[in-house]
Amino acid sequence: MHVQPRILGLLHTTRLVIDLVHGEVQRELPEVRLVHVLDETLLIQFARVGGVNAEVRRKVVSMARSLEEAGAGAILVTCSSLGNVVYEARNFVEIPVMKVDEPMVEEAVARGGTVGVLATSISALRGTGELIEVVAGRAGRTRKVEVCDFLCADAAKRLEEGRDEFERYLAREALKASREVDILVVSQLSMTGLTRWLPDECSNVLTALPYAVNRLKPLMGQ
Repeated sequence: MHVQPRILGLLHTTRLVIDLVHGEVQRELPEVRLVHVLDETLLIQFARVGGVNAEVRRKVVSMARSLEEAGAGAILVTCSSLGNVVYEARNFVEIPVMKVDEPMVEEAVARGGTVGVLATSISALRGTGELIEVVAGRAGRTRKVEVCDFLCADAAKRLEEGRDEFERYLAREALKASREVDILVVSQLSMTGLTRWLPDECSNVLTALPYAVNRLKPLMGQ
């Protein structure tokens, strides 16, 4: 008897993270079929309004429902800029919808103290900051967590110079920021490559994907 593979839906706003996420998730969940949906027009709207609006909300809900209709057993949203829109989308589907950075943020909040957020866009800073507030409130730790924002303002220029230069630049910014906080969370998956340029002693920098994959395993029956 042929057994249909479990399906995990992945919801993206940029193609830059698709290969990274696909490779890492497939490596850890080899029996799961991955289905991707991408809408890069969301990035244009983020830049235009500095966050999310009604149109972004409608599009995200539509993407989530499309993945559910395709048979997905869970959805992983890979964009940190969407903020609380992900929670709203959960009201329109009957399967789990997970923010890729939520398990990472839960780890940071559990440690308490000062949590830094490193991002290349204001919308990502805002989205991750909102998530920290939600997670801290849920855990009853709102007064025990202080958030500090670190915007990598030259990221776009550095990316034009090549991926390696982009990641080295981000690593330098992360190293500086990590010295000012207890924990530094890297807001966007597109920034994950900075970790290969960090010195070994820089151990308080967290990236989202490893935490997200571990959370997905029980959801996908692994």
